[in-house]
Amino acid sequence: MAILSLVGSLVCLGATAANADVARRSDQSHDVTANPTCETGAGFGGEELTGCVQASPSGLTFTWTGYAHYSYVQQYVQFESGGTTTSQDITCAIPDCTRSFSLAPGEYSGWATLEINSGSAQRIDFDLVVGPSDPPIPQSISAPIVGIAATPDAGGYWEVGADGNVYPVGDAESFGSLVGTALNAPVVAMAVTPDGRGYWLAARDGGVFSFGDAQFYGSAGNIRLNRPVVGIAATPDGKGYWLVASDGGIFTFGDAPFYGSAGDLALRKPVVGMAADVDTGGYWLVAADGGIFSFNAPFYGSTGNLTLTQPIVGMEAANYGSGYRLVASDGGVFDFNSAFAGSLGGQTLPAPIVGMAPFGDSGYWLVGASASVSAFGGATIDSPGT
Repeated sequence: MAILSLVGSLVCLGATAANADVARRSDQSHDVTANPTCETGAGFGGEELTGCVQASPSGLTFTWTGYAHYSYVQQYVQFESGGTTTSQDITCAIPDCTRSFSLAPGEYSGWATLEINSGSAQRIDFDLVVGPSDPPIPQSISAPIVGIAATPDAGGYWEVGADGNVYPVGDAESFGSLVGTALNAPVVAMAVTPDGRGYWLAARDGGVFSFGDAQFYGSAGNIRLNRPVVGIAATPDGKGYWLVASDGGIFTFGDAPFYGSAGDLALRKPVVGMAADVDTGGYWLVAADGGIFSFNAPFYGSTGNLTLTQPIVGMEAANYGSGYRLVASDGGVFDFNSAFAGSLGGQTLPAPIVGMAPFGDSGYWLVGASASVSAFGGATIDSPGT
């Protein structure tokens, strides 16, 4: 079985190679975690930098996302096995900063750092054992997962990565992705058409990308935003969509009506997602503290007055009936006028939870940044999120 230990931390490296070498020589103990494992930290200038290590039967793959406005980064990788040390500096530009090493079966330990001209970097430390017969599950991802969306019949789902790569599972079909596309900003969310024959991807800068029978009705990509876009929701008839920014601002396209926003409110925590109410045609916004803002949709409650262990990262509303659920980055689930079917709260996770999708009105899937998926309430799991 492939075993991966990965501990991520931010280190401040000087611009000189000598300072970098000091950081690279430090040894740390490692805890075994799932494969792949991703670590995210606050980087230079307040941006997030995420590193992932994927172990397969033949080797390691390192992937980094973040620092979107830097055209130059340096990835340094070093690992040891059987007394032999392998090291390499790789010049790359995020998000095209993936590097794979083909390795024979054996035990490997080492580290990787990502450096930019300012000297700030994230470091990943790992220990792993690669076995000759281990299946590469979940499949290799090209960037951290940022969201999940269910098919209309709840027979499958799509996972989407920050680079716009789309991973269909179950009866979900692939209608295209953004792999190979130079993005101005990473993808943050997706929405599906009512018939499940298409989907939209939304980027942090408000850009919208349509696939399959999803029609393009416009975007906020050419607008100077006060805050980044964090979510997208389709109208019940699929002829429009809403974008929501972290300040609660709402952008409407196609037949999506504007019922209000939180853009003029003093928020305690930023908005992290939204969901549409199929009964009323309205929508809900959710903040990181679980505060709910309802617009032409009923308010069923929130966690805004609770002390959460970890912040809320997303919400979902079932296709049947009115209600919603919230999920935190530790996998805690909070239900309001919807059935509770379980959570991951209190468990050790391979990577933070980043989103959830409904399984009819009785269950749901939770997805982590590493592509790991957990199913509740009768939902089933298939590759890549096993």
